[in-house]
Formats: sequence, structure tokens, C-alpha cells
Amino acid sequence: GRLHLYEDSIVCCEHAIALDLRHADGYKIKGISLREIYRNEEALLELFTARKYDPNDPEIYTKIIECFSLKSSKQDLEESISTANRICDKILENHPNNSRAYIRKGVVLLESKHYEEALEFINKGLSLDPKDAYGHNNKGRIFHHLNRFPEALECYSEAFRLDSMYLVTLTNKALAYECLGRYKDSIDCCLQALGLYEKSADAFLSIADCLMEERKLQEA
Repeated sequence: GRLHLYEDSIVCCEHAIALDLRHADGYKIKGISLREIYRNEEALLELFTARKYDPNDPEIYTKIIECFSLKSSKQDLEESISTANRICDKILENHPNNSRAYIRKGVVLLESKHYEEALEFINKGLSLDPKDAYGHNNKGRIFHHLNRFPEALECYSEAFRLDSMYLVTLTNKALAYECLGRYKDSIDCCLQALGLYEKSADAFLSIADCLMEERKLQEA
């Protein structure tokens, strides 16, 4: 059967919030779950509420930035990037071996389009914790932006190997295959993503793009 991990997570968070209306983690996890199933506007509302109750959690800011990267107010995006940078720097000043802080700093730099610097921070984080699927996925995103698609594919594959329910790694991988003209492999990834979450709009759109490109090749 289908896995409805994210919907179940959202329901659990709603129960936690009902018991404690100031539960920052409840809003944060609900926002992250909504982001994973591409309900970005709803995710932003939950993440903004989480930020209100815990303004020093860098994960909240990096997730806000990821949502903004899809549909953003430039001023809000810049403010979130600045705050996330400041928080990550403070954490690393006090805890120089905090792998997640390096990775989150890398994600902030990625969303700021400083790709080479972002790669340095994420590599540092992964050297401290090589099993961080989030780090590998975002390393893949950096390679994707640099048009280094084979390396991006390796990173996405490693992220999914480490976390077999990390849906976005599959749609990212599908897009990398599409950029390489490997449309069948892209469609296979999309179908695998739909096996995890049957309402993945990105998966359906990628399949449609690949079918169109294959049709063009046949007609050429």
C-alpha cells in the first residue's frame, strides 16, 4: 500500500499543538511535512509560527528559505537568509563540530547562490556525519546548479539509500536524469516517488516533460 508518512506526521503535530499552542517543534515538524508534499504556502504559515515561539532554531529558518525559494517575497527571503546565517555562525562559534550547523549554513549559501562556498560547508558537515541524508541531498542540489549532473545523481542516490522515505531526493534525481536526456530513468524515479506519495505534483510534471521530450526525439 501507499505510505502516508507525511499526512500521519501532520495529524500527530496537530494533536501536539492542540495540547500546547506554543509548541514550536509541533509547528516546525508540521511545516516540514507540508513542505515535503509541496504544500509550500501552508508550510510557511506553520514555520512562521514555529519561528515566533523559537526564534533561535536554525532549522526553522532553512526550511523557510527552502519554501521561499519556490515562491518568495524578496525582502522576507533576504531577512531569513541573514538571520539563518547569523544563527548558524553563532552555533559554530560555540560548537565547532556541529555537523548540522555546517550543513544548514551550506543550504543558506546554496539558496543565496554561493554554490562553491555552500559546497565547502556541506562537505565539512558530511565529514563530521557522513550519514546525513539531508546533507547529501543538498550537496546534490549544489552540483545540479553547477550543471554537474552525474555527481548530483550520486548524491541523490546516497541520500535515498540513507533515508528510503526521503521523497524529494527522488524528484531531484528525476530532474537530473531529465537534464542528461535519460528520460526513461527519470520516469522510473518519478514512478518510485509516486509509490511513496501518490499526490506528488512534481513527479507527475516530470513524467509529462519526459514524455514530451521523448516524443520530440522520435519525431526528429
